[in-house]
Amino acid sequence: MIDKKELAIALNHVILIKGFKNISMTQLAKSVGISRASLYLRFKDKADIVTAVVDRHLQFVKSNPIPKEPTLDSLGKVLLDYALLVGSTTDIFLNDLQSDFPQLATQLAHTLTVYFTHVATYLTQAQHLGYLKSDFDSKFILFEIKMGIDTILKAVLSQALTTPQAEDYLRQFFHLQLAGLLTEKAKKK
Repeated sequence: MIDKKELAIALNHVILIKGFKNISMTQLAKSVGISRASLYLRFKDKADIVTAVVDRHLQFVKSNPIPKEPTLDSLGKVLLDYALLVGSTTDIFLNDLQSDFPQLATQLAHTLTVYFTHVATYLTQAQHLGYLKSDFDSKFILFEIKMGIDTILKAVLSQALTTPQAEDYLRQFFHLQLAGLLTEKAKKK
């Protein structure tokens, strides 16, 4: 039996692609392979689901702080954590959140803005230390990663890609980004 935490993760995947505003509890349950009754045993309503998903994002940020000093060991994790957050906060989800839960939307937006600013600063520091190529502005690097993830997610939404294909493409995209950003000095270490 799937627990509430695992279910929140599965539901996050659904509402990240479809949003939550125009999807019923029955459709949500079906999308994650459980009965409507099982869904209601864990979540009293859609608001409870949305709150659990937002809490999951906030907890992720809290549990994965950006290191004060870049290292080669932490660089991949910081970029992966950024990609995971970007991939789990699509425009459709954020728009639905702003429309139906403005306080949660404001809290999440503030937390993500601060976190993403710290990631950009971290990348700039990594460039100064010679780990990342300095040809690109750190904000552009983050923008490019976001656009790549958004494109893959839109392909899932339009059914041009299956979820397993998208997961594979995301993994390859991440490796391509990292390989293209690392300096020769960093690659040798």
